[in-house]
Amino acid sequence: MTTPSKKSTTKDRILSEAVRLFARDGYEAVTVEQIADAVGIKAPSLYKHYKSKRDIFDSILRCMESQDAEQAAACDLPEAPKSDTPDAYDGISPASLAAFCRQQFRYWTQDPFASAFRRMLTIEQHRSPEMNRLFQQYLGSGPLGYTADILGSPTDALALYGPMFLLYSVHDGSPTTTDAAAQLDAHIEAWLSAHSAPPATRYSLSSKYATPEFMSLIMGPNPLKLLEELLAGHRIPAGARVCDLGSGQGLTSVFLAREYGFRVTAADLWSDPEENRRFFARMGLTDEQCHPVKADANALPFEPESFDAIVSTDSYNYFGRDPAYLDAKLLPFLKPGGLLYVTVPGMKHDCHDHLPPELLLSWTPEQLDYIHDAAWWASLLGQCKGADLLSVSEMDAADDVWADWLAQDNDYARNDRKSMQAGAGRHLNFLRLVLRKRPRP
Repeated sequence: MTTPSKKSTTKDRILSEAVRLFARDGYEAVTVEQIADAVGIKAPSLYKHYKSKRDIFDSILRCMESQDAEQAAACDLPEAPKSDTPDAYDGISPASLAAFCRQQFRYWTQDPFASAFRRMLTIEQHRSPEMNRLFQQYLGSGPLGYTADILGSPTDALALYGPMFLLYSVHDGSPTTTDAAAQLDAHIEAWLSAHSAPPATRYSLSSKYATPEFMSLIMGPNPLKLLEELLAGHRIPAGARVCDLGSGQGLTSVFLAREYGFRVTAADLWSDPEENRRFFARMGLTDEQCHPVKADANALPFEPESFDAIVSTDSYNYFGRDPAYLDAKLLPFLKPGGLLYVTVPGMKHDCHDHLPPELLLSWTPEQLDYIHDAAWWASLLGQCKGADLLSVSEMDAADDVWADWLAQDNDYARNDRKSMQAGAGRHLNFLRLVLRKRPRP
């Protein structure tokens, strides 16, 4: 659902103008005639759509209730109270909650309809018990309690949400719309750093594979550590049919099957499926648990809606940079509501116009063109029509995964050492991208 301000019908324009006037002058001060005049119609025409000012207000509330649920769903967070669905609150990662907070702040400050509704409640909360209750529900005790249910601690919830609540007022008084958003981003990054798991527990799954046999199969920065962080707090059920897109020599596919219980299709263009099948068998996996397929990401050979989820580790940037790719070539194979988890190498900030010399010690400008920053990926994926972009965030694993790769004794790792030992790592990161395919209309 979109907010009424993004629609063009008379009925929706009435709601948009009404909430704007309520935010400016207060609910009681605004008349039906003023609302009609703002829409450009006569009051009798307005009554064809709504019975009264109260009817308009109730319609605004229904719109906001729907939007509130959609905001949580878009970040793959529970919509129902914890008392109704306690299991849904287990295992939510700090990164998922941080992405939700960022989305909420931008929604409440940048969406014209939601921003006006927030400002209306802010000025009206002291004038009536109903407005005070709504203010608490949407901006006060409601989101604070929801955050506490996720974190399991009212104190931790206050530490995260308190500054966010304050920054709504900072936003309303700041000269530009970006000041408060930048402060919120800095606050959330600091909160994430404080709540990130220490390395000993962060890699509890991938540490099982830190042996020469497995590490000899990696083809770049440690994909298993990347995959473990990528799937922290994931919402893919055990037993789901998952496509490991760009699976290489099959190490990530083994990891997905053994550690998460997924039924994995290992899709890769350059590896030998029979070699991978033998590797899977040595790992104790049946063909049903882990099935290798030679596949071009631009011409996948699967039936429509074959997969519950698609996972891609350190390869999507090679084939997914066309804005049309998702809708035309990948989403058709994902079931409605299915999830797409991707990690790609990234830049802290795009610097293709002035590439630092340390990057060019190991890589050409053409090779570096495959690497972009979070804003670039957010813009690209935001153009997708068939999926909602749930998260674009910087990952914590960069230093660890690079260290594992640079310790390998092969020509590719030795070449990469030239740039990394010269300090190229300060320009680079890894990004976590999460999307969900939209349900059928």
